Amino acid sequence: MASYISLGNNKYELRVSKGYDARGKQIRKTKNVTAKTMKALKLELSSFETFVYSGDYTEIKDMRFVDFVEKWRINYAKRELKGNTIDKYNLFLDKWIIPYFERTKISKITTMQLLDYFYDVEKKGVKPSALEGHHRVIRSIFKYATLWGITEVDVSLSVKKPTYKVSEKNIYNKNEIEILINRIKILQKYQQVMIKLALYCGLRRGEVIGLTTKDMDYNKNTINVHRAVINSASEGIKLDETKNKRKRTVPAPAGLMEEIKALAKEKQKNKDKLGLTWKGAKDLDDKNVILIFGHEDGTPFTPASVTRMFNRFLDREENSDLAKISFHDLRHSAASFLLEQGINVKVIQNILGHSDIKVTLNTYAHITEDGYSEAAKTFDNFYKISD
Repeated sequence: MASYISLGNNKYELRVSKGYDARGKQIRKTKNVTAKTMKALKLELSSFETFVYSGDYTEIKDMRFVDFVEKWRINYAKRELKGNTIDKYNLFLDKWIIPYFERTKISKITTMQLLDYFYDVEKKGVKPSALEGHHRVIRSIFKYATLWGITEVDVSLSVKKPTYKVSEKNIYNKNEIEILINRIKILQKYQQVMIKLALYCGLRRGEVIGLTTKDMDYNKNTINVHRAVINSASEGIKLDETKNKRKRTVPAPAGLMEEIKALAKEKQKNKDKLGLTWKGAKDLDDKNVILIFGHEDGTPFTPASVTRMFNRFLDREENSDLAKISFHDLRHSAASFLLEQGINVKVIQNILGHSDIKVTLNTYAHITEDGYSEAAKTFDNFYKISD
């Protein structure tokens, strides 16, 4: 673990912890440097940490689990994972995994100890779905510990991923969709369009609020989806790649595209009116973009605000007859409706942006009551013909 303290006048003391000696006393290496910027300081700190740990291979082999986790966070998680994923992994690590293995040398942890961990935390009430997340974190940590030469064997490979039954998705059927579309007319126009994008195009909430004026093809009635808004403790609110980093083009009803075009024009007018006070949002290439949905100054909504908007709508007394589903469940409703209409599952996979068709098949393996009814009618007609 590396840290620093300021000595004043752009001078700093770098500190790198190398664990504890036989008496339990912390082993710390230090170095004084001069750095005029934070970027320069971080480079000095990273270089010193690498030097300290690479200087003695034996000591690397003796690295504690907690110390390696910090290196995994810096060299892998912060570079490769999205901020909200890092937040989730940090929760698993800080609350459960690190306290369990903290002072154990990572090279000494065995498969049996990992199995004991999962058994113990499950007894303490961690749900099977969360255990799968714990497993992903532990697998990643030991994978990189092996790749980076800290451990000789990846003992996590022998630990089977916890399994759990995926609950059926809450969806609206065709009749409920028609009711919903009629009811949302009381909402502001941009809120109506957000709901329709999830329902008609299968977009995730972060993808909806990540759409820009340049993503629309009004001639072909298609939308390019290649970014999403994320909000994390580590990175704040920002535009990032989609969940699985897949770019996709989705079809949209002509009427919906007209509604989007009207909103886009309003956003452009508002940008022109605000002038220098307009902030906008930074795209993946760090260039300013105009979001279809966002605050008056062009900054993004948070994904949580989309959820709150939809929940407040469903909580209205006049909507008590509608099932309380989540905003994300509108996406599931779209997929199920398309399946019932006989749309090829490969097309649905591409619309939803699933990286693997197995995800699509496993998620929507169930058949709705309407689907059962249609199947019954088909066989009933066939039975009458053959009678």
